[in-house]
Amino acid sequence: MSETFRERKGKGFGKITRRSFIRVLKCAGIGALLGWKNPKGLLNPKLDGAVDQRPFQPRFRGKLVHVLDGDATSWDFSTGWYGDYVDQGVVDTMTEVGLLRLTGATNIQSAWERLVPSYTPGQTFAIKVNFNNYDTGDPDPDPEINALIEPVNALIRTLIMCGVQPSEISVYDVTNGWHSGSMPPLSFVDRCLYPGVNFVYHEGNPDPFSATEFVQFDTPGSPSIPDLAIGNVVVDSDYLINMFIPKGHSLAGVTLGFKNHLGSIDRCEKVHVYLPYNYYYDPNYSTLVDIFKNPHFASKTVLTVCDNLFGNWESVNGPPQRWFTFGADAPNSLFFSADPVAIDSVLVDFIEAERISRGLGNVISGTRDYLSLAEGEDLGVFEQADPWVLPVGSEYRRIKYIFVYGV
Repeated sequence: MSETFRERKGKGFGKITRRSFIRVLKCAGIGALLGWKNPKGLLNPKLDGAVDQRPFQPRFRGKLVHVLDGDATSWDFSTGWYGDYVDQGVVDTMTEVGLLRLTGATNIQSAWERLVPSYTPGQTFAIKVNFNNYDTGDPDPDPEINALIEPVNALIRTLIMCGVQPSEISVYDVTNGWHSGSMPPLSFVDRCLYPGVNFVYHEGNPDPFSATEFVQFDTPGSPSIPDLAIGNVVVDSDYLINMFIPKGHSLAGVTLGFKNHLGSIDRCEKVHVYLPYNYYYDPNYSTLVDIFKNPHFASKTVLTVCDNLFGNWESVNGPPQRWFTFGADAPNSLFFSADPVAIDSVLVDFIEAERISRGLGNVISGTRDYLSLAEGEDLGVFEQADPWVLPVGSEYRRIKYIFVYGV
């Protein structure tokens, strides 16, 4: 391991008391770290500067890893800012374990090689995070739920372990719709552990969107949606990692990985007209699927990560909420998948389970329609189940659910 990595000690493990967590899966051992091998395989999103038009084929189709450790956070839901109560060392280990279990590798270099077999030195990675609740001028830190730096640091750390340079990594959210998005400098950008990483957002950005690359929407009728420009940070990157926060949503039912990419295109407010809780909703059409089908997303996405250290099952706005289904505490969870449909499917189920536990009933009608449509486009595996059937995740039949408790 490089001497530049910052060593942090964990605080111990296993404080979660929920009776459901009685089956503990042992994490894979971490072997000696090896150099990234020569490129192989067919997944190479950019050929001679052009986007590869091959259909999206997620590696490890239908496979998902859920890593939970009660020592990842320690916030009491009242004192200070929740982001000050995250243990970077525990999150680092959770991320390593998640990547190893997802890929079946014994070291991080091999894990990334299996996720991105055509990687060559100098290629670039973009990490999509979520700052839907932050505007320039808001408090920093902001009490509303937004991306946390710790899971981003952990992911960047694994890329650097494989020889990727910080300058070849961009963390972004170019949201531009009802507001011009930004990133808090003190509580996010300045807390990145790796100098040289690029942070890209809309506010003050002189060139946020491409003049030539657009998402086209095949709307079933009126109103039509114009072609919307894709963020230059996506267009200019070789590989894409989607890191979303699970939240409830009044118009869509939930906002998860697919909807996270509304922060990757211009004028994203226009897309909301076809969300489930809208007059123009059509269960046979999804703007979210149209976005992901675009080659800049479909051909470049190599990993989806759900940051559910806190999450907000109730609303897209506001601070993190306790989850009854996680012992009336924070979920302290990270989810990893190369299948964008499978991971969204499971997180809808967790949000619905939380709503039911509180007597609020199922998510709104139409919430899962985009997942069925995405599976129909061969973008991944859609399945609905109760994630809390013991052993955790065992009710899934088509999704291979791996639960790791304690790292």
